[in-house]
Amino acid sequence: MATEAADFDSTQSYKDPKEPVSCLTDSPRHRRRRVHALLSSKRASFHFLLPEPPQRLLTFEEAPKWMQQNSCIRSGYRPELGSFRACVRSLTFPHNELLNCWTHLIPSVSCLVVLLLGAIYLFELSPLPSHALIPPTTPALDPSSWRAAITPVYPFPGPHQPTITLIDTAVFAGLVAGAGVCFALSAAYHCGLAHSERVCSRARRADHLGILFAGSMRFLCSFHYGFYCDVKLRNLYSFLMFVACCIGVYVIVLSDRLQAYEYRKLRTGVFIGIGSLALVPFSHGVLRYGATSLRMSFGWLAVELLCVGLGSICYSERLPEALFPDSGLFDLVGHSHMWFHLLAVAAVLAQYGGATEGFRAVHGIDGRAAAVCIKSG
Repeated sequence: MATEAADFDSTQSYKDPKEPVSCLTDSPRHRRRRVHALLSSKRASFHFLLPEPPQRLLTFEEAPKWMQQNSCIRSGYRPELGSFRACVRSLTFPHNELLNCWTHLIPSVSCLVVLLLGAIYLFELSPLPSHALIPPTTPALDPSSWRAAITPVYPFPGPHQPTITLIDTAVFAGLVAGAGVCFALSAAYHCGLAHSERVCSRARRADHLGILFAGSMRFLCSFHYGFYCDVKLRNLYSFLMFVACCIGVYVIVLSDRLQAYEYRKLRTGVFIGIGSLALVPFSHGVLRYGATSLRMSFGWLAVELLCVGLGSICYSERLPEALFPDSGLFDLVGHSHMWFHLLAVAAVLAQYGGATEGFRAVHGIDGRAAAVCIKSG
């Protein structure tokens, strides 16, 4: 009888997940438990794609204090790993930071490849007698050569593009390098978030530094082509944005007090404020050259500002998970930080689109026609 009673109790405690849940037990607490059990069990939705987590994933209440950054993400937290190797290994199993890592890791590697190929090609074009890392067995513009794939990405000086200088190459390389560094530091931060509180704090500062570096490279590129015929204005606005970014580095990166979680919106506001300062030179460009000036690339600037604005709203207001705070629907996929990352990548693509439009307005489509600057007065 005791055995039968035990079997009866265990049968009663088991519930088929396919059976409908009654309204009496479908409370937020029960939903959180079901989602957490799904993430931690061998029947997790990602187990057929990725390896199982080596350790049990934690709920928000169980996670270390420094990882409790978003109370609307209820589960999927990694425990304190204390090892960089374990952090890197966590890129292979599902948790609530996995997509935050990969959405910026892939773009950062892409930027690194573009920079490496560009450096090799530029080294081959140099006039030094013994320089080639790769023997130039094929013409630079041969469609079968890898050089034909890299030349449309950013310009190189040469006989076929007589108006292009190394400054143009450096401007585009800086834009790609800024994006690559920003994405790499962001991916490193989200990957090492579970290492320890000390590593998390330092990685967060590096993440913020990467954002400021990418912004400064973006503005230098815009000012170079936007004020191509006004060297003094170009240098003035470039210097002012450099000073603004230095102030941002001090407030956001170097200040120990402002690293606390309660200053999250303040840090976001500083980022937005530095970006808003760029409206001054762009507004000056509208008054000076007109709203249709291709050198200023106002259309691409509007797309970039839209992406940055939407991403900032998602990040600061915790959308969409804040609309369903107890459901756990966005613990792994679709949470605010994932959208923030994707919109950041879209903003970088818009930056590149604006840079190419400014380049074509100055050098022509094929880099053979230099812009004619007419002095006023």
